[in-house]
Amino acid sequence: MRRQADLFKELGIVDSVLKTQDLQLWMWQWHQLLQARLKKDIALLIKEEACGYTLFHLQFLTQLRHAASKKQAQPLGPFLSLVKPEKLSIITILEIMHLQGSGGVADGMKATRGLLGVGGAIELEYKAQMCKENNISLPANARANGSGFFSHYSYRDLHARRVAARKYVEDAEEWTSDWTQSLRVRVGSFLADRLMDVAKVVRTGINKRTGKPVEEEQPAFIHSYEYLRGYKLGIIKLNPVVAERMAKDSVRDTMHPRHLPMLVKPKPWLNLNDGGYIYNKSTYVSCYQGFENFNSLPGQVMRFKDSQEQQQYLKHASSRGNVELVYAGLDVLGSTSWQINRKIFDVVLEVWNAGYRLGKIPPAVYDEPEPEKTPKMETDQKARSVFIQHQRKWLVNKANSHSDRCNVNYKIEIARTVSPTLSLAPCRRN
Repeated sequence: MRRQADLFKELGIVDSVLKTQDLQLWMWQWHQLLQARLKKDIALLIKEEACGYTLFHLQFLTQLRHAASKKQAQPLGPFLSLVKPEKLSIITILEIMHLQGSGGVADGMKATRGLLGVGGAIELEYKAQMCKENNISLPANARANGSGFFSHYSYRDLHARRVAARKYVEDAEEWTSDWTQSLRVRVGSFLADRLMDVAKVVRTGINKRTGKPVEEEQPAFIHSYEYLRGYKLGIIKLNPVVAERMAKDSVRDTMHPRHLPMLVKPKPWLNLNDGGYIYNKSTYVSCYQGFENFNSLPGQVMRFKDSQEQQQYLKHASSRGNVELVYAGLDVLGSTSWQINRKIFDVVLEVWNAGYRLGKIPPAVYDEPEPEKTPKMETDQKARSVFIQHQRKWLVNKANSHSDRCNVNYKIEIARTVSPTLSLAPCRRN
């Protein structure tokens, strides 16, 4: 979009494509606005922090709710200055768009997950930038030799070799330390807040009184609250216009490269949260997401959802060396290249373009009939309660169908990109 805009500007031609309302154009406009906003706000933040904790910083801390006092707050400007504003803007937009529909939130995401995702992406970008600038070799091969962990060694030796390999990798990565969760949230909050402030879309509709079309500029992202399992959670929701485009437009040019399959063999699993992708290493948190495989970065060797017991059992079993064969098996699977079956992909693409339901491919238009009102509802309280329950379930299923449609759209574009070549992807257990 930037090359196209610059070229037509030099030639003095008005490009009709740049006036169309599509997802890629919106993201380009948001990037232009957010980049300029970040340059201004980061410079102001650094100046304010240099002069001490002023009213600006106090309001920022109150919004984050993570610092109980001014003394507990760590300066944020130095971390935001590690990556150029242009990259900060692009990464923020891509991460927020990628996380939509995750965590059981239709057309949106949990606010905490979104902020952690943005902050973690900035951290990974900085580490990759440091590796490139200082010619730091990738710790991709932690094995003692080419035979790998799955060999004729005894089970006890297998565990000992994996512990040694983990120590080798940790020593090789001493050039940088992991950011804390609090810091990731603060960085993500700063960037997401600016994005929500500048990102706008034009939503059109029909005036019911006059029948004429009307237009209104609305925020592309909205912060709201939802009750999930009895808990009030902060969420970031997409504007319905943006969510609709996510399910229709091509998202091939809007995906971050780290969401694609790998070109090199994954890093061997050395611990329950250390393995798979080269630099992605998460803390002991539940990493279940709606997206699977290369749509989500595998932080832990096993996917689970909101279960501290499973997390503790896995941690204890890994420390005792009771899951070495599981690690070894996942290493073998991750090192095995695969290729898209073009004939199957053509069938999937035909079903997708037709817009009807087949298997796990949701329809373009939700095909389940909406519950109908009955005459008894006016006098029968039980009938009214049953209708409300059915109506609520129908709305939830409709929203989930739309989220699944966006998810499948991502996977189709990934398959289209990598179909001619052999690819690799880290594996983990459910």
